[in-house]
Amino acid sequence: MSSRSKKANTITQLVLVVALIAIVNLLGQFIYTRLDLTLDQRFTLSDITKLQLEQLEGTIYAEVYLEGDELEPGFKKLRDATRDMLNEFNILTDGMVQFAFINPDEQADGEDKYNYFQQLQQQGLNYTEVSDFSGTELKRKIIWPCALIKYGEKSVPVQLLMNQLGGQDPSMVLHNSIMRLEYELVAAIKRATGKSKPRVAIVAGHGELSTEQTQEFLADLKVNYDVERMSLPHYKPGKLEEYDLAIVAKPDSNFSDVDLYKLDQYIMNGGKVLWLLDALHIHLDSLRKNPWTVSDKYPLKNLRGLLYNYGVRLNENFVQDYNSHSIPIKMGKDGQVDERRKWPFYPILIPQEQHPITKGVGPVWARFASTLDTVRKPGISKIPLLITSPNSKVLPHPVRIDLQMTSFNFEPSHFNQPSQTVALLLEGAFTSDFKNRLQPETLENKDFSNFKSNGEPTKQIVISDGDMAYGNTNGYFDNKAFLMNCVDYLIDNSKVFSLRAKNYRLRMLNIAKAKEEKSFWTIVNLSLPITIVILFGLFFNYLRKRRYK
Repeated sequence: MSSRSKKANTITQLVLVVALIAIVNLLGQFIYTRLDLTLDQRFTLSDITKLQLEQLEGTIYAEVYLEGDELEPGFKKLRDATRDMLNEFNILTDGMVQFAFINPDEQADGEDKYNYFQQLQQQGLNYTEVSDFSGTELKRKIIWPCALIKYGEKSVPVQLLMNQLGGQDPSMVLHNSIMRLEYELVAAIKRATGKSKPRVAIVAGHGELSTEQTQEFLADLKVNYDVERMSLPHYKPGKLEEYDLAIVAKPDSNFSDVDLYKLDQYIMNGGKVLWLLDALHIHLDSLRKNPWTVSDKYPLKNLRGLLYNYGVRLNENFVQDYNSHSIPIKMGKDGQVDERRKWPFYPILIPQEQHPITKGVGPVWARFASTLDTVRKPGISKIPLLITSPNSKVLPHPVRIDLQMTSFNFEPSHFNQPSQTVALLLEGAFTSDFKNRLQPETLENKDFSNFKSNGEPTKQIVISDGDMAYGNTNGYFDNKAFLMNCVDYLIDNSKVFSLRAKNYRLRMLNIAKAKEEKSFWTIVNLSLPITIVILFGLFFNYLRKRRYK
């Protein structure tokens, strides 16, 4: 072959390669595809997400406030993951999910910036404060790891970063936040596009916790739900059916058969209930005057019987745990010094990670909780949500409560009973507690609505600590997050909540090993590419000389 033919052949091959690259780039403008080669399919949208997005009837606008050149690497990673997720939504919906990233620091200056930040908070967004140790002085920066999902006139806030509890590893918080992105964004879109907020009834009439006592919990509920306090004795059977969820929080008096019938038939008709119950009562005020007190029974025999029929027994006892919170004890001559000491009646509960409700939830603190036992009921699944540690102890009623216990030197061997269940999820089609109990004339009475002896499939959660919805956890425990997850799970009928179970492994960098081998890998990263290029050049030159010799 002549040199002219070889040259023409080379030019032809070059033109074909350039043309092929141009065609591929042109097609890439109109056809988008991506292969998820990760072992855990972390970049693949679930079928539930695709179904929710396919049902969109209008354009969704997402305003993400996690933006800025000075973001720390962790926040940049969360920002990039959010952008990738929204971009996937945009492509899947043919542009019906629009988004923009906004740097709050650039929107205003001086007092206007303060007012702007106030507006963001009023819309339900929360900032986080981070410390910057770069330079010669410590600086504090305000970051907004959150977004607003807008649809028409509705606006739903989204917290992209999970709350960091005391002692939690920041990298794990970041990991869990990225894992929950799909759920948080899809759930916000679902709420924004919903025609109305789900309704929640706070059941009253039996000494339940007051509105003031549950103020923080109710404030969180009202962000996404219409919440009403309902006195059960004042309404006829059937009224509860107007609500998507009923919450019974720490009743202290017995339920009449009529009130139990109202709750029972609500459940038979597919109603969901969140029970927060105390089996025993402690007079804590008496400890201010006396060194000890004794537990009392709450008169909840009828209610405990109702729950027993559904598959759970609320025991009249207290569970102690070696892994427990502390209480302040007055010390010193004048009793002016508060010293915190371990109090085994305040167990720190372990969330069961395999369920979406407890996925990513930190430790939960209980106060004078009782144990829950399951009762065999065909067709009813029973899933523990919160348990004590393997170093537990169960004290049957009556229980003597003595502050002198705080002076003991507790040892794990003193708590020699296994883990105890404190929160339980029940799912299935329940049987009415009033089956074969009602007289014919009662069944014919229209005031008792249409009696159902066998219920529709539904869900209930029983928590043996009535105070879990009451009080502050000082940022060390995830009580509010757990309760909100319970509410979201019970109300969710679209299975969007199951997205919280999505998981992938966190492949952590070994910091000590990386520091030890830093010099070696620096040399490798610098020299290896240069060596490969040199070897390739020598090999290519050898082939060229051999071919054209």
